[in-house]
Amino acid sequence: MSDSGMPHLVRLLGAFLAVAVGIGLVGAGIVIPLAGATGGAAKSTATGFNNLDDEFTANPLAQQSKIYSADNKLLATPYDANRIVVPLNKISPTMRKAQIAIEDSRFYEHGGIDVRGTTRALVSNASSGQTQGGSSLTQQYVKIMLQEKAIREDDQDAARAATEKTYSRKLQELKYALNVEKTHTKDQILSGYLNLVYYGDLAYGVEAASLHYFSKHAKDLNLGESATLAGLVQSPDTLNPVKNPEGAQERRDVVITRMQQLGMVTPEAADKAKSKSVKSMLKVRKNEGGTCSKAADPYFCNYVIQYLRQMPELGPDPDARMQAVNTGGLTIKTTLRRDWQKQLKEDLTDRVPAGTDKFGAAGALVEPGTGKVRAIAQTSTYKVGLKKASTKYSEQAWSVPAQYGGTNGFAIGSTAKMYALVAALEKGKPLNSTVNAPPAGVKNPHTFQASEFQSKCTGDVAGWPVSNDYQVGGTMTLAEMTKKSINTAFAQLASDVGSCNIPKVMSKMGLTDGYGLPYGLSYADGKKVKDDYAISNLVLGSDSTSPLQLASSYATLAADGTYCPPNPIESITTASGKKMKIKKPACKQVIEPDVARGVTQLLLGPLEPGGTAAGNDLDGGRQAAGKTGTTDNHKQSWFAGYTPQLSTAIWVGSPIREYDMDGITLGGRYYGQVFGGTIAAPIWSEIMNEASKDMPKKTFKKPGQKVVNGDMRDIPDVTGLGPTQAEEQLKKAGFKAKVGSQVNSGVQAGAVAYTQPRGKALKGAMVTMYISNGTPPYTPPPAPSTTQAPPCTVDDPAPALEQLVVELGTHVDVEDQLEDEEPAQPVVVETQADGVTRRGLTHDEGGSGQWPDPLRRVRGSAGEAGLDPGSDGAAVGAAGGLALRELHDLPHLGHRRRADLLDRPVDDGGQLLLAHLLGQVALEHGELRLLPVRELGALGVAVGGGRLLALLGLLGHDLERLLVAELAGGGPGDLLVADGGEGHAQGGHAHLLAGPHRGVQVVLEGGLEGVGHDSIVSALEHPVAPFARMGA
Repeated sequence: MSDSGMPHLVRLLGAFLAVAVGIGLVGAGIVIPLAGATGGAAKSTATGFNNLDDEFTANPLAQQSKIYSADNKLLATPYDANRIVVPLNKISPTMRKAQIAIEDSRFYEHGGIDVRGTTRALVSNASSGQTQGGSSLTQQYVKIMLQEKAIREDDQDAARAATEKTYSRKLQELKYALNVEKTHTKDQILSGYLNLVYYGDLAYGVEAASLHYFSKHAKDLNLGESATLAGLVQSPDTLNPVKNPEGAQERRDVVITRMQQLGMVTPEAADKAKSKSVKSMLKVRKNEGGTCSKAADPYFCNYVIQYLRQMPELGPDPDARMQAVNTGGLTIKTTLRRDWQKQLKEDLTDRVPAGTDKFGAAGALVEPGTGKVRAIAQTSTYKVGLKKASTKYSEQAWSVPAQYGGTNGFAIGSTAKMYALVAALEKGKPLNSTVNAPPAGVKNPHTFQASEFQSKCTGDVAGWPVSNDYQVGGTMTLAEMTKKSINTAFAQLASDVGSCNIPKVMSKMGLTDGYGLPYGLSYADGKKVKDDYAISNLVLGSDSTSPLQLASSYATLAADGTYCPPNPIESITTASGKKMKIKKPACKQVIEPDVARGVTQLLLGPLEPGGTAAGNDLDGGRQAAGKTGTTDNHKQSWFAGYTPQLSTAIWVGSPIREYDMDGITLGGRYYGQVFGGTIAAPIWSEIMNEASKDMPKKTFKKPGQKVVNGDMRDIPDVTGLGPTQAEEQLKKAGFKAKVGSQVNSGVQAGAVAYTQPRGKALKGAMVTMYISNGTPPYTPPPAPSTTQAPPCTVDDPAPALEQLVVELGTHVDVEDQLEDEEPAQPVVVETQADGVTRRGLTHDEGGSGQWPDPLRRVRGSAGEAGLDPGSDGAAVGAAGGLALRELHDLPHLGHRRRADLLDRPVDDGGQLLLAHLLGQVALEHGELRLLPVRELGALGVAVGGGRLLALLGLLGHDLERLLVAELAGGGPGDLLVADGGEGHAQGGHAHLLAGPHRGVQVVLEGGLEGVGHDSIVSALEHPVAPFARMGA
């Protein structure tokens, strides 16, 4: 030491000894080998020692936290310091003795300061210019605690002060040690020391060290193991038994010898413990934590860590929260089902093996109604520090968004169509309604114009070409277009309901891109444009998201419209055993339950025969709903689906650089083209079957009639009112109104004669008001003979049509199409069988009762079903024994026997309605033209809510195949069929199966709601020709 330092040492030592004497630590006769340390010098510096701070607070020790699965299996142990705090009674007595023997043999005798050792160290250090030990366990405890506190508080100055080799620091520790001895028991100090001290190889505290070196708990340590650990404290890095077992063994034997000298162990026990080498004693266990790379499920671990970084309950900012996780000794229980996680990984890698060149797969399972994340997995292996991304190794989780350690995600394709369905039903479009899809195929797209969509939801495209996977178009139900995933139908739907309603639905259902930005935003200069959406993103899913986000969003439907943000945390318990109050993600009702149920009914279709994911329905008839998704050129593919208890999204595609999935082999299977139903749907089905096997089979709730048939409202009776007053009443009732043409009516001229439709109609529907011209309606002539229809004598059909209008509440436009040839006259033929009079029709002038060839063919086919098409309509229903809605188009009965339709109660491929509507309009030289209901727009909707379907015993969706009507002249007995089946020659249009026919074109512009069976019969039982009633 320099001469300049000697006076300071004298003062410090004098102060220490003066205080020590004063408090009874040393006797007055002790000899101090330093001049000038007595008398006035000592007295003058005693005050300085007394003025040192003695407020010492032992902060909680930094220790590892533990992350557990839902079934309490350890997943990971994040830490800055690998420490596990245990009470003293969980540390073997031998270990306690060994540490005391080698570090402070007079620990239970002194009052915190070993005066002999400290004085010896001060004198030695002053003489040699070096510092040496001499600290008691209490002093060491204080020193390490000060270091720990400085590190945790990131106080660099305090950290340096706690380790610098100065006398002032030594005396400050002495002062603190004296205070600790006053406030703590000896056992408390020893326990704190053993949990705090560093034992090398990243093991802090005796429990972590015991587990690391010997794979056993501290309570089970024997003499040799205890002495080994106790000896490491002197120089934990140099004596590390893993790297230097010989050095550790030499130090161990020193400890054992000291224990024997102190009488703590017998000579025999000491010799036995020394006889075994340290190297043979070691059973090193790799550190289980610190980073997620050592976790049981590293991707889930990393997701949880990133989630914890954003929990305000753990601290004011991300750094503080991570400090709480890494040093707080928290017990974090997650929502993970490890059995499902393992199964998901197996199912993914079975179809897309790990390390497959170019391609990968990932998935996520979420619990509806809670948001609990039950599993996430992917085909790659977790690895950090990669210089180049690959499909084999990845640090990023493909299944979660970027903010939780994932990516921006992948384009979701047609799974985005679900949101258009929600938007449509929210806007009041009925479940049973239709969309007129522009026809398109693979190479002949239909181009939509930007003007067809709302201005902020087009993406500023001049024209948007939309293709279908095959040539298809025309009017189709929501169910049909969803089942087949018809692109042009959904583009048209977006136009019909307002394209900007779709991103609103996406937002409230929790769908964002992988960076947390609103889904579907358009791009400009490589950046997303705020509040401007690309229509291709909104309808066909060109934007990206993660499987976790998509599964959580689809779970909204399973939970009856309640969205819950994904949450991997079940509970957090502090190191002291107290459960932390954490705010669970707020679930919110974002969609009306009936709307969610309606969309679910539509999403049943893709998993049914003929759907895009056919063959992937769940075991045992378990009900499930979902949607496939495939992007352009098959680069990415998806299936998102759910049961009432579980929602799962599966992605298969190219995670790094996009490649076409055409003509590829994965997992030993060859794929010509990969769609959402090709790989993703089978994986979805496999994991859902496994995860659901112990769950009760629940079915989805059905939507109410308002969602199924629309918001049907009573149309006010405005007959006799002026157009202005009538329009006000109609608008007040929720309808639009317009004035139509003038018609014959007994109502005062200029007043409303009737409206079309009348009775009920959808809210917002257009109601046309027909104005009376003051001319009374036509009165029909007397009824004709029952054996033969009279010659056509009515020159003007309008009066007869107007009578029909009055009875049915419909409007008829008549278009004459004159021809020169004379029509054949029908003949009514009556037959008796089993006491039943049956009535048929023929065009045979001889009245032979023989059917023309077309009807003969029909009759032969119908015979297979036990029907006689020549019989009276009432007899058809009674004698046939087969409900009309169960019949297929009779000329195509064989189609009903296709293998994939054998067990279907209703043939969705082509359902029919047989309509013997033998009305009469005697318009000579007219040509009959017919339209099915689905081509009439509003009428189809109105009929869906009316009584006509119930009258005919049909289901709601049969309105697609319901013939409008026939008002026939010349052939009132012809059999009419409306067939919506795919692949039929008639192409979904009504067709006439009879022979020569003359008549008029009939277009009904409104529904039949409120019109009873008898009214329909009465209106059509015109005196000129009989009406053959249907079997209702």
